Amino acid sequence: MTLKKSFYLTFAFLVLLLTACGGSEEDLNSTQNAEKISASSLMKKFERNTEDAEKRYIGKALEVSGRISEVSNNSLGSIIFVLKTESNTGAQVMCTMLSDNFKYEPGNDVKIKGFCNDYKFNVLLDKCVTID
Repeated sequence: MTLKKSFYLTFAFLVLLLTACGGSEEDLNSTQNAEKISASSLMKKFERNTEDAEKRYIGKALEVSGRISEVSNNSLGSIIFVLKTESNTGAQVMCTMLSDNFKYEPGNDVKIKGFCNDYKFNVLLDKCVTID
């Protein structure tokens, strides 16, 4: 295989990979069927029956409302909004934001649309945007 052909195949593969894996704010905003739920209710559902909650929510778009308890950065530099819950264990909903949104701070009530990604003590939402 020639170097030029190898380059084009690699480039085509990368484009397909980025298209399949990458989400955007546009993709999320066009998701009309996001289930609306509070951060506390979402956490309760995972704590009561993890298996059922995972089947219902993991990989799905959600619109989660709650109060920001912390704004931080993850190891990749993405902004994380941590939403307070009424969990007795201190578990929270952690939202990795798609864009820097500096108008929110701890104590603000917020609605966030994102994809439920995982549950490991905390509920993790990915590719999130705020809803005004």
